[in-house]
Amino acid sequence: MVLPPTVPYRVSWRSLDASMVLLDASLVDDVAAQADPTGQGPGHVEFSFDSAVSPVAALQWNQVVTLVQRVAVANAGHPDGALLADSLNRLLSATALTCFRNTSLRADDVPVGGCPPASLRRAVAFIDSHLDRPVTLGEIAAAARVTPRALQPTFRRHLGTTPMGYLRRARLAAAHHDLRNAEPGDGQTVTAIAARWGFPSLPRFGVAYRQAYGQPPSVTLRKD
Repeated sequence: MVLPPTVPYRVSWRSLDASMVLLDASLVDDVAAQADPTGQGPGHVEFSFDSAVSPVAALQWNQVVTLVQRVAVANAGHPDGALLADSLNRLLSATALTCFRNTSLRADDVPVGGCPPASLRRAVAFIDSHLDRPVTLGEIAAAARVTPRALQPTFRRHLGTTPMGYLRRARLAAAHHDLRNAEPGDGQTVTAIAARWGFPSLPRFGVAYRQAYGQPPSVTLRKD
């Protein structure tokens, strides 16, 4: 649902298993602008909450919401609550921007295809749990219980990439997380973080990172 923040509303649902997440529209616009590679931003973001862009994205959204709820409850009354709340709100906004169709998404950001088969879910779960280890296409296919030849078109149809492409993208996201959460003086470097997530070539890592996040990894490390 997309609702004006100052207008009263009433909502009801039949299921008892439901949660409500309120997003600050201006904060969503700010997060989208920061993520825009052009540096200009998409302006006011409008969502289509009919469904997540993929079942994998729906799972990611639910996991992030659960995480935010736990962190918020565990830190209730914390003296730095305002800063923590801003960070959690930005995390929710960024997740919503990637998991639901909205005007900031490019056409190639939205996966194609309908409900993925169990083999894809098994493959994605295997990849996500082995990001820090050497992984081959054969191992991913074995975990998915299909042949590599059968797995390739399944990934293209539902996620718009190959199994190894998804692996690289997930590792790049892990490196992005580490760069953003590095603390001053903890000895973290772009080279060390890139190597940790399977990017031995720093120039190639820099190119891939800039294409994905719109800035060099060194800027993310210094800024965040």
